[in-house]
Amino acid sequence: MITFRVRGRLISVSCSELDPRLTDVELNVVLNHDQQLEAGCIFKLEAGPGSCRWVVHLPAELYQGCARQIALQIKSAGRLLEMRAFSFVGSEQILQPIAGPAVVDANATHFEQKKIDISAYGEAASIALSIDQRAADILFFSIIDWHFRIQRPQHLARSLAEAHHRVFYISVHFGDYAGASRFRIVQQPEPRVFEVQLLVSAKINRIYGGFTADHVEQLRDAVLDLYDTMKLTAPIAIVQFASWCSVAEVLPGCTVVYDCLDLLSGFENVGQQALADEQRLIRSADLLVTTSEPLANRIAPVRASALIRNGATVEHFRSARRKRSGKDQPVVGYFGAIDHWFEASWVRAAAEHNPAVRFKLIGRAEPEIVAALDGLSNVELAGEIAYDKLPEAIRDFSIGIIPFKITPLIECVNPVKLYEYMAAGLPVVASPLPEVVAVGDLVRIAATAEEFATAIEAALEDAADAGAAKRRARWASQHGWSSRADQLQSELGKVWPKVSVIIVAYNKAQFTAAAVHSVLTLSDYENLEVIVVDNASADDTQSVLRQFAEDKRFRMIRLEENAGFAGGNNIGMKAATGDVFILLNNDTFVTKGWVRDLIRPLLLNHTIGLAGPLTNRIGNEQQVQISYDNMSAMAVEARRVTRRYSRRLFEVRSVAFFCVALRRDLYENVGELDEKYGIGFFEDDDYCMRAAKAGYRSVIVDDVFVHHHLSASFADFGDERRRILMERNRKIYEEAWGPWPGHQYRDEPGFGV
Repeated sequence: MITFRVRGRLISVSCSELDPRLTDVELNVVLNHDQQLEAGCIFKLEAGPGSCRWVVHLPAELYQGCARQIALQIKSAGRLLEMRAFSFVGSEQILQPIAGPAVVDANATHFEQKKIDISAYGEAASIALSIDQRAADILFFSIIDWHFRIQRPQHLARSLAEAHHRVFYISVHFGDYAGASRFRIVQQPEPRVFEVQLLVSAKINRIYGGFTADHVEQLRDAVLDLYDTMKLTAPIAIVQFASWCSVAEVLPGCTVVYDCLDLLSGFENVGQQALADEQRLIRSADLLVTTSEPLANRIAPVRASALIRNGATVEHFRSARRKRSGKDQPVVGYFGAIDHWFEASWVRAAAEHNPAVRFKLIGRAEPEIVAALDGLSNVELAGEIAYDKLPEAIRDFSIGIIPFKITPLIECVNPVKLYEYMAAGLPVVASPLPEVVAVGDLVRIAATAEEFATAIEAALEDAADAGAAKRRARWASQHGWSSRADQLQSELGKVWPKVSVIIVAYNKAQFTAAAVHSVLTLSDYENLEVIVVDNASADDTQSVLRQFAEDKRFRMIRLEENAGFAGGNNIGMKAATGDVFILLNNDTFVTKGWVRDLIRPLLLNHTIGLAGPLTNRIGNEQQVQISYDNMSAMAVEARRVTRRYSRRLFEVRSVAFFCVALRRDLYENVGELDEKYGIGFFEDDDYCMRAAKAGYRSVIVDDVFVHHHLSASFADFGDERRRILMERNRKIYEEAWGPWPGHQYRDEPGFGV
């Protein structure tokens, strides 16, 4: 918490509960936006554990003549933590805040200004924090723990870590929350990969039946603690079991990927809540991925998906290859789950038909499978073998088998073991799984027990064919996990359209600077440009905004005459290169991750054309009851409010254009804002009506909050001039659309004044 107290020329600045990792904390006094003031200032620093306090005596010259603007900047190792701007008026030594609540850097919010004993989060937590963040952080909300059985979740996690992402792999088992940290990093199984256990006070036996509302709230607390403590950047949540969706979606600005591994309804141990969660997740995920064409086809009536099949760690299984001869005892091998879908009767028949052939089955076998194979001397149930030992364990395999019952679940499976067998050069005999049949003549297909036994005999004859083994290995080399990770990153790029944030400014330089600063530091969205249209400001807007000139995302358009709100935004949209526009007032301050969350409805549903956030001051359905006195406190309160309404939309007749997102296609179809409205008022109501006439809907995104000072640019107009302008523009609106219905607050607890 940073507090400022002012008495005449004496300013006391206190920083308590600072993050202990901050170093070289310093205070600067800046005069007229760009001149650092040192002469005449007396600084006295009092420091203690986790806190510091300055007492600053300002020079008398500040109080002579006209008002002077100063800014107090608190920095750590050169990085701005917080800035507070003030104006000193005449010789009366009156201190007036001129930029509303304080500007706060993205990495200096209340969520992070707390004493952290990082060891409470596990031995590997400090390592996770120290890693250079060169790419978006990824959270795996998986279906298995890391060491249960190495499959797609772990392979993708490892490959994405190799692409410079930090990966946090969430365990499906939970620890007890003891009132301190809400998560623990239990291990670092791979470079840049960290397995995380969430800590809760509720008892959660298993994830497969779904979570209760209480479970969800506690798990949200835990992942938000992870988000804040680990300083996650542009997070991507890869959800591999649907019940995680209500937990993952609370993360600000998070891109949620549903990696649909299997036909969920095909499992016997999945509850109705989890199935309902999946239907919601299929519709709400930012990206939907399926692992097989049959699975994609089943989901297609609801939504199209990106097909990313399974693969193999080719180098790992290459070590299992060996030159085979006819003198070797033939071994028919299998590894993986041996569950209710396993055709034990086929294996028994084949083993009885070929007593000289050994059948080696690796994996945990269900009791009914064990019973079905009992009494066969040439069948070995080898149990689970660790993934790193698997190549050695299968070196005696002559062929690999996939004897699965063709159920709706299995029809949608793309078996990982197919790629791993082929990487080892093994001939493969399989049931007619559609994804295996599609491979062609590199595999043998059997639809009955008799065909299975016959296919095994033929495959054993081919086992010594070195040329055929090379062809199989060559096919597998095209399906490595790194290529699957590349596919995923390519698909993610498609759901990150370029966004152009357009800010029209007229005077009020400090407001504009605060708005731009918040967008550049808090958006957490890489594909972004910020365009400020200066509507012929008479103050120092130009010089104040030069501080952003080196940021490649920022550019400014200077107008010689005031084009009004509509005209300024039209100029900005013409200059914009984005696929999505966000029109943002210059008297706003955004929250972390706002861009991703605000544009989501526009990307998922093309009937939605305009989307606006919740706010503190606006006079319509977007206004919520909220209280704070600075932007750090705003961030805390905004999160408290918006997490209640995760993924909730509220359809309205019109949204206020203090902050509104729209797709380029709407702009091209509906056209520009109507400049008949001049300086401002009613152009947003008019545009929403035109959009509705063209078939587009307007919604409020209830899990996004943007602070609004309200009418900063109109503050100097005076009440009478504003009234005249309002009446004039209302008449223009009503000539086009009939009586204006007015704006009203939402009739719901927590909304309005």
